[in-house]
Amino acid sequence: MLGADYYVSPEAARDAVLHRSSFNAIHQRSLTKVDFMIRKEEEYRRHEFTRRVRVRVDDFDVWVVGKEDILSNLDWAREPHSQRQLADVENLIATGCDMDDLRAWSARLSLTDMLTRVSP
Repeated sequence: MLGADYYVSPEAARDAVLHRSSFNAIHQRSLTKVDFMIRKEEEYRRHEFTRRVRVRVDDFDVWVVGKEDILSNLDWAREPHSQRQLADVENLIATGCDMDDLRAWSARLSLTDMLTRVSP
């Protein structure tokens, strides 16, 4: 339970769970948006889930994917060529991550060209 300070559409959350998609919560005072992604059943998603990390937010714990699991951003950027998604990945790579793992999974997911665009 996020608490009364957050707005979550029950319909959006239910739909996201049913269709394994996403929904968000909005902190009503700060207008901070938190995205919730429902894990899909693909092999990469199961691998990604094994590397999740626990993070404390205010007075509750949440699980988030590790920064090595930025390939979703590359996949999202492939269609509209979103510069924001590419910049996010570039920034995360600059802070250090497991490039061998990123290269291996990007090859398996046909994202090598996108990873090459943002790699140093």
